[in-house]
This record gives sequence, structure tokens and C-alpha cells, in this order.
Amino acid sequence: MILTILLFVSIALYWILILVLVLSALFFLAIQLFPGENKQVRREIEGSVLVMVPCRGVDFTLKETLESIRDLEYSGFQAVCIVDSEDDPSVPIIREAGLRTLISSAACKDCSGKVRALCTAMMETPGFDYYVIADSDIIVERDWLSCLLSPLHDERVGLSTTFPVFQPDSKFWSKMKSVWGMVGLSMMKSRRTRFGWGGSLAFRRDLVDGYMPVFCSSVSDDVALSKICGKKALDIQYVEDARAIIRVKENRKSFFEWANRQTSLSVSSGGRVLAYGLAYFLAQCILIVSSLLLSFLVYPVFLLLLLPFATQSLRYRQVHRRLPASVVFIEFILPFVHSYNLLHAALVKDIEWRGRKYTLQKFRDL
Repeated sequence: MILTILLFVSIALYWILILVLVLSALFFLAIQLFPGENKQVRREIEGSVLVMVPCRGVDFTLKETLESIRDLEYSGFQAVCIVDSEDDPSVPIIREAGLRTLISSAACKDCSGKVRALCTAMMETPGFDYYVIADSDIIVERDWLSCLLSPLHDERVGLSTTFPVFQPDSKFWSKMKSVWGMVGLSMMKSRRTRFGWGGSLAFRRDLVDGYMPVFCSSVSDDVALSKICGKKALDIQYVEDARAIIRVKENRKSFFEWANRQTSLSVSSGGRVLAYGLAYFLAQCILIVSSLLLSFLVYPVFLLLLLPFATQSLRYRQVHRRLPASVVFIEFILPFVHSYNLLHAALVKDIEWRGRKYTLQKFRDL
């Protein structure tokens, strides 16, 4: 009798496990196939525009970045590169590109060098209607600025942003970063997971009215602006047509430094980022391991449970045709990498960014 009950319970648990795995696979597949709507209406806006490019050191594509910003087709905009001092090695390249240089001088407490640079630009050039943040490693098309600014004609939109495509070299960790970044691209498709990306971000001047002291004491510019946007009940608009390119050269050490820092900044924004992220990626890890074990121990048909990951890798290759076939393999190990990043972020209190150490801040009370 006891053996019969144990057998029955074992069979029931087995089928419950199968059901849970199938439902999980369908859930992840649905996310890939139905990412959400992102309706866009392209309109020209009126008003003065300042493009702010914080520079510290020389990114290996800095010259190309500055030239792409200099040659934008948008009429009447101004661009300024903010540096820590005239001795910064980026200054000769900035001057060669013919762009204006501004020395970072804003007084701020516990802020990052990038935030200090942005506060300097906004405080010393207060007459602009729109401000645009551009990282010193992005390469943009000539219509990037007009595309990025377009959603701001709607007063309900507080931030207009995009997300880059990482173009890797032939090294494995560069490819890993490229695929890692595609997760952010997927998040941009839905309003529920969208965020302001500080590498390409535009906003009206009045967004920060009353919040400049808070912004100028922040570690992360995009986290602070996204929180301000939420506080004012304004939307964040994703602009796919304004997508930038970042060329990457990574090794294992530099990749994990970058990935851990990005994840730590996201987790530091508060809310339920850590809990939701761990639940999502650990569920993917369980699905992958269970599917492989069941296909090996029971029947190969269980490999079909891996379909969401194969579908995702195919979608990535459609967006970024330079990604090699190895993206399929990378897609299967990425949930484990993300889980590690999140667990690391839960434990750390400080990050290093461009040679400086910062204490992570919380923005729950903003």
C-alpha cells in the first residue's frame, strides 16, 4: 500500500513538473513573440537643443563618435563635450572634431563624474529647451537627434531614449556583451520594463525643475532621470530609429566589471528589480537544466522546451546580423550569467566606474 502511494505521488510530481516546465516555456516564448507595442509618431519639434557628451579618457571610437555627433543633420543644435580638466587626453580629439569643450565644475556630493559633467553643462547653459545626453562611445546616424527628440512633442512623455547595438570583435567575451545587451533591447519593447538609457537620452528642461539638487547628487544619471519621470507620472518613450552603435572589445574581466556594474545600478534604483530579475532568470536556468536532463534521461522530445531560447537567438540575429551562429550557444548560458550578476548586485555596496569608486544609492524616496 505504501509503495503504491509513493508510486502515485512520484508519478503525480513528475507530471506536475512537466506541466510547470511546459507552461514556463510557453510563457518565455510568448514574451519573445509578443513583446508589446511601441507606437511612434514622427514629428519635428521647435526649440533650442544642447547635446551633452561627458568625456573622460579616450574610448577607442571617440574620434568616430564625435564626428558622428558633429555631422548630425539636425539644424540649430549645439554640442558640448564636458571634461574634468584641460589635461584630459580626450581634449585634443574634441578640438580636432571642432566641438566645444567645457570644464566640469559643478558642486555635487556623492555624484558620479558623469553626473557632475551633466550638471555643469545644464547649469552653465540654462537657456536650452531640450537637453540630450550622448555617451562618448556611441556612433550615431545623421538623423539620430531628430528621431530621438521627436516623441517630446507630447507633453505626456518625459524621456525619449533608445538602446544600442553592441558590435563585437571576434573575441568570445565581446560576443557575450553583444548578446547580454540584447536583453536590454527586448526590455525597451514593453512599457512595463522600459527605462531611460543614459547613452542616448533626451528630455525637456522642465523635467528637472525642482529636482536638480537630487539629480546632481546621483551616481547614475539615467536611473535618477527615470525616477524623476516616474515621480511626475510621465512616460518613457523608446525610439528604435535612433538606435546607436557601440563597438566593443572585451575580455572576461572587463565584461564582468561592466555587466556587474550595469546590474548593480539597476538594482540600486529600488523597487522590485532584484526580486523580479532573480525570479525570471532563475526560472530560465531551471528550465534549461531540466530540459536537458529530461531529454537525456527520458526522451529527446523535451528539447522542445528550449524553443524560447532558440527563438530569441534568431530574433537577435535579425536585429544584429553581425552576430555569429555561436549566439545560439551564448543564449543558453546567458540566464546563468544574469543570475550571477543579480546575486553579485545584491551583495555589493560600491562600484568602480572609469577609475573611481562610488557608493550605490537608493532612489526609493525620490
